[in-house]
Amino acid sequence: MECSVIAERYLGLGYSDEALARMRRYRDTYRRFSGDFTLLWHNFHRALAG
Repeated sequence: MECSVIAERYLGLGYSDEALARMRRYRDTYRRFSGDFTLLWHNFHRALAG
């Protein structure tokens, strides 16, 4: 899920270039091993409290 990369309570990368690079690395790794890369992207995001 996108929140695993962008949310503060997980990796906390926000909507940054680093977050995009991380997702691309995941995708490329799956491609290298002929796997399927599926991303669950929510169309609404709110900050999770503490």
